[in-house]
Amino acid sequence: MEKFDFDFLNAKKGVNIKLLVLVVSVIGVAIYIGFLIYGNKGLNRLIDLQNNKQVLKTEVNRLKKENVKLQKEYFSLKDIEDNEWKRYYYFY
Repeated sequence: MEKFDFDFLNAKKGVNIKLLVLVVSVIGVAIYIGFLIYGNKGLNRLIDLQNNKQVLKTEVNRLKKENVKLQKEYFSLKDIEDNEWKRYYYFY
């Protein structure tokens, strides 16, 4: 009976270990990239914050315009009130 050569099994195990390490590494990198894109501090969150920033800027501009309008109205009413007081004290 001949002896059976088991060297091919050792060679395959080495390739399998390298392949296993490669597959685990690729899966790890894919998970890491997934967290970068979809995580709490990821790309989607950054885009959402930039959109929110733009909405807040437009809201601030709208409120500034409204503030100017209300200040004009306030000062015109205050001027009318001051003029009435001056007329009242002028006649007495």
